Amino acid sequence: MSEEIGLRLDAALDHVSYEVVLNDRGRIRWIDRSGDEEVWLDSEPQAGFWRHFSAGFMRILPIKNQL
Repeated sequence: MSEEIGLRLDAALDHVSYEVVLNDRGRIRWIDRSGDEEVWLDSEPQAGFWRHFSAGFMRILPIKNQL
């Protein structure tokens, strides 16, 4: 019973989430399985300009020692 629930949950999550993997060069890629075929993405899905901008800005701030 719990195995069946796990399989159904995995199938449902494929339609609403992305798998995050590293490519051969150690860069992050996203796998979208929501359609009929797998789609590999090189940039963060559903992230617009401001999300990319703020992430890039945060990278230059000297806050590593505060994490």
